[in-house]
Amino acid sequence: MGSYPVYSHAHGDLRMFHLTAAQMIVTGSCRACEVIRTFGVSKSSIDRAVRKYRERGLDAFLKARDSQRSGTVMTPEVIERSQELLDGYASRRAVADELEISYGTLVKAIRDGRLNEPDGEVLSSKSDRSVIDAQAAEGMGTACTRSGERLLTAMGLLQGAEIRFEPCRDVPNGGVLCALADITYIQTQQGWSYLAAVLDIYSRKIVGWQMATNMEASLVVSGLAKAIEDRCPPKGLIVHTDRGSQYASDEYLELVEEHELKSSMSAKGNCYDNATMESFFGTLKTEEIWEREYKTHQEARASVFEYIETYYNRDRIHTSLGNQTPESFERFFSSPAGEEKKRAAGAAELQRNNKHDNP
Repeated sequence: MGSYPVYSHAHGDLRMFHLTAAQMIVTGSCRACEVIRTFGVSKSSIDRAVRKYRERGLDAFLKARDSQRSGTVMTPEVIERSQELLDGYASRRAVADELEISYGTLVKAIRDGRLNEPDGEVLSSKSDRSVIDAQAAEGMGTACTRSGERLLTAMGLLQGAEIRFEPCRDVPNGGVLCALADITYIQTQQGWSYLAAVLDIYSRKIVGWQMATNMEASLVVSGLAKAIEDRCPPKGLIVHTDRGSQYASDEYLELVEEHELKSSMSAKGNCYDNATMESFFGTLKTEEIWEREYKTHQEARASVFEYIETYYNRDRIHTSLGNQTPESFERFFSSPAGEEKKRAAGAAELQRNNKHDNP
């Protein structure tokens, strides 16, 4: 084995597994994404283990707790301190970690009335966060928040654009004829941070993104400019967005026209053609954003950077890509085997079109 360390722990001992993983990541023996991919664990659990190890060292995993996890763990003193933290709008997870009690014990105390949470402020569960997100999205113009219109359109009870999808055809240099762009928002203790991103439908790769503390047109312009710089898209590439005012601004349309791209917007009440972008934002929030509590805008930006640039584009597989990552998918289709597959797919599509035109 040379000088490489050997780590071992009992089967099922998650505490020692997280300690071992955190040690290996912090010492540079491996990367977090390698642990996640090899053992099939969640990114948030590894991030928490690394954070605990950096802040408190071995004591975070090995030091015996002052109180045992039993039915008497919620003593009057613990109840009083828990209520103080909750009144200060601390999350359930933060309270459990601060007082070194199990999350389930804390939730039980809240449900049976021994503890009370402030109304409408604490992001204590995924459903709670969804409500807060929907409230924050008021006025943003994102089609995904108009669930009533979306349902009525799907049922044929509301006039709207025809739901239609057309195949994306690849072009030289790995580009595509269509990309999606949208804005979402991330809560920090300093206020809201806004994320504008551009997604390549061809490979599901995030090819450009930018964050700011406001939703001015410069936010989406900067995100698209980064995508253009990175991808050098061909003339005529369609950049599809929702009906947000930022995408109708002169500054944004001038950039689109300058590079001879085509701007496209969802019809009123129809968000289906931007579903892939909304799916990415949902994945980002579920796997990264909602697992953290950001103190500053910079902390949120660093988290988004790590997720997109080191995990999502490089290591996260997609069933729509044949269980490949965005970058591996692009590498495959730029290889001789990929070129052959594209030619075969093009011939099959041509045959289908001819059959459709001449039934």
